[in-house]
Amino acid sequence: MNKKIIAALLATTCIMVAKPYAGLKLGFSKTQTNTKFSGNDADEDNNNAPVPILSNQKMSINSMTFGLLAGTTFKINEKTSLFLEGDWEYLAGKSKKTGIKLSTEESIGDYLVDENITVRAKNSYGFMPGVNYDFNEKISGIFGLRFNMTQFHVRVFHKNADGVEHAGNHVSKSKFLFGVEPTLGAAYKINNKMGVRMTVGYNFMQSKKIVTDYMKRDHEIAKTTAPDVTIKPRGVNVRLTTTYSF
Repeated sequence: MNKKIIAALLATTCIMVAKPYAGLKLGFSKTQTNTKFSGNDADEDNNNAPVPILSNQKMSINSMTFGLLAGTTFKINEKTSLFLEGDWEYLAGKSKKTGIKLSTEESIGDYLVDENITVRAKNSYGFMPGVNYDFNEKISGIFGLRFNMTQFHVRVFHKNADGVEHAGNHVSKSKFLFGVEPTLGAAYKINNKMGVRMTVGYNFMQSKKIVTDYMKRDHEIAKTTAPDVTIKPRGVNVRLTTTYSF
């Protein structure tokens, strides 16, 4: 009886033996930033009285991506294995919009009529648990859920009536946003050590205020104008990865 228990435990241990791997990935990312200006404008025709603003701007970031990953697979049975992997990714893309008029129905003489913004995606750090299913000896399907922190940099500034940008009305800030990215793909086994895979993911990222009140220089106007910038990114990521198993 004891021998049977030991044999069963050994079999289970063998099945769950970890197999580490590392990889290099290249890809393309298309992200809608869902940029929003909010806060207050100043009504110049009413003694610079504050007027609420809410302006949504369509901005899309197209990025080539490059990254590294490392992970471990755990064989469950002949067809199925689990994996855990961590990765770093660099995104080389930005979106720029100029001459934005933050118009409001209530205000006749808006002050914020020449706003300019650049949103850039930079670094992304991810952790993905998932499942591999072997269709045959060479081809397998992949499903994973990539939890990630992605860095976005926002530069926003105001130009006055003379088209001049003052340092006091210019802010550049970077923040990391949390995201969840369901991912599907397929992998091809070249040999016992090397493989390639193609994956597609859709990243749902949190809404976060990146910039708070970038109007500081114009003394009287600055008392009432207080424009903020919030983004809520959504993006599709396509990645081609080469992996090496140890």
